[in-house]
Amino acid sequence: MFLIFYFWFFVLKKFMNKKLLATILGLVMLAGSVGKASAQEYCESIYGGGQVCYEGDVMVDKMVGKPGTSEYVDNLDLSNAFYANSEIIFKITVRNTGEYKIDRMYVRDTLPSYLTYVSGPEGDDLENISYDSGSRVLYFEVVDLEEDETRDFYFKAKVVSESDLPEGSICVVNHVKAEANGKIDEATSQICIKAKVLGVTVMPPTGANDGLVILMEALGMVALGGLTLRVAKKADS
Repeated sequence: MFLIFYFWFFVLKKFMNKKLLATILGLVMLAGSVGKASAQEYCESIYGGGQVCYEGDVMVDKMVGKPGTSEYVDNLDLSNAFYANSEIIFKITVRNTGEYKIDRMYVRDTLPSYLTYVSGPEGDDLENISYDSGSRVLYFEVVDLEEDETRDFYFKAKVVSESDLPEGSICVVNHVKAEANGKIDEATSQICIKAKVLGVTVMPPTGANDGLVILMEALGMVALGGLTLRVAKKADS
């Protein structure tokens, strides 16, 4: 292989200028490195000589809990927005889609702006769980993931306080990356936050019963005011 490479190197060197030759050699080396990176596999010796190789691969998915439900979805829009100080549960799913056991998978989840980390994930199959507030990265390692095995992990985050939110509404994206044996997969999940509008706090929507209570309280205040006024007139007369 190397003899052939050097043979063509000297042939090309004789007929091409240095810039063109450097470009061609760079492309050859890049193609070789890409091919090598995509050929990640696990090989083991077999009885009688030789070896057998298995392809390895990983998969990661990211979902977010829909407000007020137990449902998890890929993305949320403003119709299912969160508010200041709301807690959010994220779900990370990892899967060994290769042909051999993964001893250790490295997972990095980057929280977007306006969210703070609270807790999680938990499990006996996790190691080295940490959160770095500077980079906003939650890190953990999944151990002993068997062939075609899938595992789910949950962690909790929280929307920042009202004073730290911008005016209006904003949608942000949470990003996760999983890596094992040279293979990488990535996923994202979007959430939206309703913040302040022109300096006025946007309150979460109230239910029908809450609206009825507010109306009754208002009518009660009107009636009380009228009664007070009649008492005052009688006292003057």
